[in-house]
Amino acid sequence: MKHFIKKTVLMLLGTMMAVVASAQDFSKREASLSSLVSLSVTRSDVGDNQTAFPVASDEIISEENPPAGTVVDNLTRSGFGLYSDGLSIKPNFQEAKKAEIILGEDGNIYIKRFFSKIFTFSYLKLTHLEGDRYVAHTPQLMYVKYDGTKLYASRLVLTPVNNNLTWALEYSDDGKTVNGDVFFTYKDGVLTMEGEGEYPNTVLPKMIIGEVEQTGDWDGYGDTDLVFEPFDEEKTVLPEGVEPQKFILTYQNQLMENRAVNIKAYLTDKDFYFINPFWESVKKERDESQWIHGTIENGRVILKSQYVGYNRDDNAYTFFVPSTVTVETDEDSGEKYYRHRVAPLLEMELDLASQRVSATTNAGFSINEGKRLIYPFELYAGPVIQAVPDVALTPKAPVIHESEFDEDFGIGVMFDVDMKSEEGEFMAPEKLYFNVLMGEGNTPVVFTVTDDNGENEQRVIDVPYGMNDRENFYYKNEMQIFYVEASEPQRVGIQMVYKGGNTSTKSAITWLEDAAGIESLTSDGKAEFFDLNGNAVKNPKKGVYLMRSKGKDGKTVVKKVVR
Repeated sequence: MKHFIKKTVLMLLGTMMAVVASAQDFSKREASLSSLVSLSVTRSDVGDNQTAFPVASDEIISEENPPAGTVVDNLTRSGFGLYSDGLSIKPNFQEAKKAEIILGEDGNIYIKRFFSKIFTFSYLKLTHLEGDRYVAHTPQLMYVKYDGTKLYASRLVLTPVNNNLTWALEYSDDGKTVNGDVFFTYKDGVLTMEGEGEYPNTVLPKMIIGEVEQTGDWDGYGDTDLVFEPFDEEKTVLPEGVEPQKFILTYQNQLMENRAVNIKAYLTDKDFYFINPFWESVKKERDESQWIHGTIENGRVILKSQYVGYNRDDNAYTFFVPSTVTVETDEDSGEKYYRHRVAPLLEMELDLASQRVSATTNAGFSINEGKRLIYPFELYAGPVIQAVPDVALTPKAPVIHESEFDEDFGIGVMFDVDMKSEEGEFMAPEKLYFNVLMGEGNTPVVFTVTDDNGENEQRVIDVPYGMNDRENFYYKNEMQIFYVEASEPQRVGIQMVYKGGNTSTKSAITWLEDAAGIESLTSDGKAEFFDLNGNAVKNPKKGVYLMRSKGKDGKTVVKKVVR
């Protein structure tokens, strides 16, 4: 998870995937899921009145006791998946997930952790038929929850119910057994799941292997149209003796916003190396082993598609993929955005004297899952990479997007800032700070901060932009969040500070008036909280959450809150 179609943090849940999907021609499946598919459906709703749940296997094949055979772990997995965010069904497009199977001594094949969006710590068994044909007899037991609830992998088919659709069990004509067989082929090292096409008059897959409870009810997770292929890409290795220097990468993201990130790079008259710029928000440091390489040809930098490294958090193989960039308009919102399409190479202007390489906004790249299609972790339009300049620049005033007051945690504020200065130059993120001001006297707040190990405590007024100590400060999805202690709502101001050229230059102050922007949150026992992945949270601590509650009109309201 990571891109928005509107400039608003209130749409994190529904829109984050939609912008990538619409930009890459997946919007039809996204729209169909949100408009046609219902999660709150039970067996009785689809006319399933069976008292028993017929299973093919009630024995878990666990990772702790794997089948005997040959482990094949150099595989990449592509396909289409589904998952529940607690509120609705979401798509999970897979292009280059890391995968593993076992070629069993018994002649069967076992797929490790079959579901793409939930861990069962077990194997799905494919029974050998003849030749290159295999079958998954389902339902197969995959996991037992702490409360004893059994979870099965089962063939499900898209079924109409109450003017909606859902994936449900399909029974045989006698009503006593489930039509649970799903077929696979294994040929030349490639394992392929045989799909059953799309449901009539939709773009949704007719059949999935879904996760169902022992009642037979689908819980919102599933996968289909899977292909497992050998992966043999080699990633770029930085040559011995090379000492990368501090550079700054400036670009425009998919919403055409100016962004900047500190990176390391190495530039000569023959080669150009720079580190993978994608900053995974859950990590405090980049993977220093992931590099991108370009060659210098006729005074220009040429970068081609290449493997960058393994993204552990997304269980995916990451690639640098050159792209062409066009401006398009979202049909629903009317918002303009950059659309990226795979290109054979990225050609950048070179100024060796100033240590600068640059591309126009109609060219860019994706830090990407796989290399065949655009499945971005982040998109970069018009990238410019240059040695960090040490000059005085005036930052623009920050933009406040969300704020809340809570009696336990005080005031929480979410904001960001344009990385282009008032002078029109990109600012180096490492030189950018912010001050928090409180009350009518514009008194600066003094924060206590520590290093990444929780040591070397300091009291500071100038807080580094991007601070992420996960106590008083969070930085996520290019948004800065901070908390200040307060017993009641009050006036809060934010001022940016840029320290360059031996000078500290400040922006105008953005004020949040207590009557205009801060809402008091009270717990009446009727609100439900979810994290940004849709997981229910009983006692939300500091962070960003989705709150589901009933409005005065009785309708369900979902809003994002800062705690």
